[in-house]
Amino acid sequence: MTLSTVEETVTVTGTTPIVDVKNTGTGANVSEEYMQSIPSARDPWVMMQQTAGMQVDRENVGGSESGQQSGFGGTGTRGTDSMWTYDGAEMTDMSATGASPMYYDFDAFEEISLSTGGNDPSVQSGGIKINFVTKRGGNQWRGSARFYVTPGDLQTRNVGDPDTGELVGNYTEDELFPGYIGNSINNIKDFGGELGGPILRDRFFVWGAYGKQDIKQNVGQSADDTQLTNIHAKANLHLGDSVVLNYTFLDAKKTKQGRGASAFRQGPTTHNQGGVCCIHTVKGQWTINDNNYVEASYNFTNLGFFLEPQGGRDTQVTYNLDTGVWGGSYFFYDAARPLKNLRADANTYIAGANVDHELKYGFSWRNAETSSVWGLATGSAAYFVGEGAAHTNPTGGDAYAARLTHDALDNYKGVRTSVYVGDTISANRLTINAGLRYDRQSSESLPSAVEASVFAPEFFPAQSFAGKSYDFAWTGISPRIGLTYMLSDRTILRANAARYYAQMGNGEFHLENITFGPTAVFDWVDANGNNVFDPGETDGAPWSLSAGFNPADPNAPVDITVNETRPPTTDELIIGIEHELNRELAVGADFTYRKNDRENW
Repeated sequence: MTLSTVEETVTVTGTTPIVDVKNTGTGANVSEEYMQSIPSARDPWVMMQQTAGMQVDRENVGGSESGQQSGFGGTGTRGTDSMWTYDGAEMTDMSATGASPMYYDFDAFEEISLSTGGNDPSVQSGGIKINFVTKRGGNQWRGSARFYVTPGDLQTRNVGDPDTGELVGNYTEDELFPGYIGNSINNIKDFGGELGGPILRDRFFVWGAYGKQDIKQNVGQSADDTQLTNIHAKANLHLGDSVVLNYTFLDAKKTKQGRGASAFRQGPTTHNQGGVCCIHTVKGQWTINDNNYVEASYNFTNLGFFLEPQGGRDTQVTYNLDTGVWGGSYFFYDAARPLKNLRADANTYIAGANVDHELKYGFSWRNAETSSVWGLATGSAAYFVGEGAAHTNPTGGDAYAARLTHDALDNYKGVRTSVYVGDTISANRLTINAGLRYDRQSSESLPSAVEASVFAPEFFPAQSFAGKSYDFAWTGISPRIGLTYMLSDRTILRANAARYYAQMGNGEFHLENITFGPTAVFDWVDANGNNVFDPGETDGAPWSLSAGFNPADPNAPVDITVNETRPPTTDELIIGIEHELNRELAVGADFTYRKNDRENW
């Protein structure tokens, strides 16, 4: 036998430090591993709840709130300054400024990035910024599937049984609102799958996903059911080694039966909800050389929704002023909210002997439109008083007042044009992030017209508005400056200062449009005793009338003029320290000062 040779193998591994010396802001990056490992409701708003410095307005028990948007905020931010992006494309709902335009498939995410302060100049406002990074295909086919179920039988009934209405808790009927037995989960399912891989190795990749959440709940004995369906498709084409083309499709639908159900609104006064489709994003990426990179994208978000009262639009609404209970039917709402985004961003790296520069600059254009109509079913409501006027037995009450409404039509758009430039300067232990951003935001009221009221065409005739283009806009130059200094290899000091300008909502100056849906309230004499407010049963002149509406001249311009306003501002200062205990754990503390000023309302 011969001796074997002596061999030595050395394996070198590197670990990314968890203290980022170039980050001067605050926030968190939530990885797929974290999202899938932490036992929680499968909802992005829950990830906000677990981010330092943020507060969320509800607990999402077992996924019961996954079909609703949670209210959230952090360190003095305005809710209307929150910004939502999906794979880098802005998609904030500018009709409900700061809100998300849709709901999400939790298993489609590779990462959720949450910025709570110190936003760089590529971000307009100083609010919370949420960016979803979805998965994509690679050189190996990979996929996953899931099925989760939350049966209602696993929970304890602490008020009443939704099947029988029987009280099962420690309450008596006189301690509860009449008929109220508590809210409960009926059954919640979350299922779907995703798959991605190569069509042409190293060149063409595809990925797709399907997810559905079926959320069934009880509000008392009323059903409150929600379905969230998400269909994703993504393609990435590599042209050579320097150009990548991307296309992303997303159909995010929410349907709901029983929206608004409560002890005061049951059955016919709740809403059925639905929406429209879809989101399209195209993007081109060009790596010019090792030091220069350019990216351009266009996004079209064709979203909106409707709320249809279960009682129908031909059923009169009733309301009991003593009990607060609605009956018959309710308001309806139809909305289209198309959003277009065009942006171009570039990066340039300049290496020096002692100082390095990473330049970041870009341009963006956003056009957000709103077209919505809403009103009372039949354009009328009957107000009762007395115990017998509950919606279950309105004939036992006393007729008190009648309400007439005209349908309201909102039709407007907002346009934002922006440019920015930033520089990350690295010099030994010191890093400086400096930037400037310019935004111009404008609002325009578009032509609108509503037909005459079906119930009272003589009081609310057809109305039309020619539209209005305003002669002024919100403009602002936003400075940003931040720095980090390494006290040691594991400890950094951080500071950031900035002035931000608020986002302009679509309807910010939409005050002169006469199709705003005026309301009149009259004394009501139930002449035929049928407990229904019929045409001609009003008594005298209205004792309540919407400001800006003239019954003698219904198409007269509204006497409200906005000549000039300035964008609200936010001044921000962040000071912090962070220390890396080991490669998996760091601790830190931040102090944030914010001052919101120049509020319009």
